[in-house]
Amino acid sequence: MPAKKRMNLSLEVLEKRLRRGENDLLLGYISRVELVKRGGGMFHAKTLRNHDSQGRGPKGLVHGFRNRVHYPIESVLEYVAANFTIAVEE
Repeated sequence: MPAKKRMNLSLEVLEKRLRRGENDLLLGYISRVELVKRGGGMFHAKTLRNHDSQGRGPKGLVHGFRNRVHYPIESVLEYVAANFTIAVEE
């Protein structure tokens, strides 16, 4: 199993960033494109595609408008908790 990556955001801050555009058609979901934009450099589209194909990506993805992949925000947060460590400044 690969080592966890470090992230400089708390899960609460990340959740606020991800939920910012919830007035979209799929309430509670975020597209892969938006996840890359709002993720603060933590996510890369190609890595997410690879993890999806290997069954290691965020669970519950759906194909939405214009064939874009959308993830449940709760699933993204679980994915982050499992694959990243939170950097704590001391």
